Amino acid sequence: MQVDLEHGRVKACCKTPFVRIERSELRSLGVAAMFNAPYFQDRRREMLSGVWHSDCDSCWTQEQLGLLSYRRAESNREPHRSAAVEIGEHRTVDAARPKEIEFILSTLCDLKCSYCGPDFSSAWVADIKTSGPLAVLPEQADLAPACEGFRETFWEWFDTILEGVDYVQFNGGEPLIQPEFYAAMDRLAASPHAMQVGIISNLNTPSRMFSKFRSLLPRWMERHWFRLGVSQDSVGQRAEYIRHGLQWDRFDQNLRMLLDEFKTLQVRIAPTMNILNVTSIQDLLVYLDSLANEYGPRISVTPSIVMAPDFLSPFVLPPEYSRYLEEAILFLDKVGRWPEVGTRLREIIAAMKRISNRGSLAGRFAQWVAEQDARRTSKCVDVFPELAPFIQSSFRS
Repeated sequence: MQVDLEHGRVKACCKTPFVRIERSELRSLGVAAMFNAPYFQDRRREMLSGVWHSDCDSCWTQEQLGLLSYRRAESNREPHRSAAVEIGEHRTVDAARPKEIEFILSTLCDLKCSYCGPDFSSAWVADIKTSGPLAVLPEQADLAPACEGFRETFWEWFDTILEGVDYVQFNGGEPLIQPEFYAAMDRLAASPHAMQVGIISNLNTPSRMFSKFRSLLPRWMERHWFRLGVSQDSVGQRAEYIRHGLQWDRFDQNLRMLLDEFKTLQVRIAPTMNILNVTSIQDLLVYLDSLANEYGPRISVTPSIVMAPDFLSPFVLPPEYSRYLEEAILFLDKVGRWPEVGTRLREIIAAMKRISNRGSLAGRFAQWVAEQDARRTSKCVDVFPELAPFIQSSFRS
C-alpha cells in the first residue's frame, strides 16, 4: 500500500494510480476506507481471477516487452512471498491488511527530476505555477489537499494494523527535509513493534537537516532493521541535468559521510533507467564500484525503468544506443558485481528492439527537450552531445 497523506490518496501498489478518499467514504466506511473500500476489493477480485485491469498497465506492459515486472520481482521477495501464500489459502478481498506501507508524508522536495512531476515534488509545483505546464504533458494532477478527517482516520487505522506490518518505507518528495518524516519516525520508534524501515532519499540534503538525520539514525537503527535507498541515475553534470536542482558534490559528500559514520548501514542505490541515463549508466556503475571498493559490500544496486511518461522511457532510443548498455554489462562482468543489474540492462536492450511506435515517442521527447531547455540555463545537447543526432532527427520527423 502507498498513501499520500498530503492529498488524501491511496494506491494498492506504487505502480498503480492514486485513488482519492472522499469525506463521504470516511463517514460511511470509517477506517475500512483506507484499504478495503469497494474499489480496492474489486481490483483484488480481478487479480484473483487473472483479469488485466488498466491500473496495472505498467507491469503488464513490461511483461509484454519481456521485462521482469515489478509484480513478478516483488512476488519472489519477502514480505510479499508470504503474503501470496496467505492469499492462496484464504482468498479474501474485504478484510485485507498490508504487509508493506509506503508513505508520502509530504511532497516537499528540492529537486525537479526529469521523469517526475507535481504529484511528487513541490519544486515541480512551483515551476508550473511560474512557467505554466509543459505542453507535452498537459494533464495536471489533482493536488487538492486531503479531505477533512483523512489524516486522523489513517493514523487510527494504522495503529490497529501496525503489528502485522513487516516493512514501512518513506518516499518523497524528499523525506530528509520534511518535518513530518521526523515526527513519523518518532512514532515508529515509540512503538513496541519492531520492523524493517526504509527511506528513499535523493541525498541532496543541506548540512543542517543532514546533521539532524545523522544524529537520529543510531536510535532508529537500534530499534529497527533500517535500509537506506538512494535515488541516483548518473554522475556529475549529467546527474544534475536529469535531477534538476541536484548538487553532485553535495550528494557525493553526504553519501560518503553516511558510509564512513555508520559501518553497518546498508545502502541500496536506485537508478531510474530513462532515456537520458542510458549513455552514462556505466559512469554511475564505475562510481559505485569505487565506493564498494572503499567501503565494502554494503552497496546494492536496484534499477527501475521509466514507463510514464512513455516518451522518457529508455526504449525510445533506437537500438544503436544499446552499445552503451552493452559496455556497462561488460564492466559489470569485469568487476564481478551486481549481476542482477546486468540482467536488467539486457532486458532493456531487448525491449529497445521491439518498440514499434518509436517515431511518435521520439517526437514528443524532442518537444520535451525544447520545453525543458527553455526553462533552464543548461541545454540537453551540451550535456548529452551523443543524443544530439537523435534529438535533431526527431525534431525533423
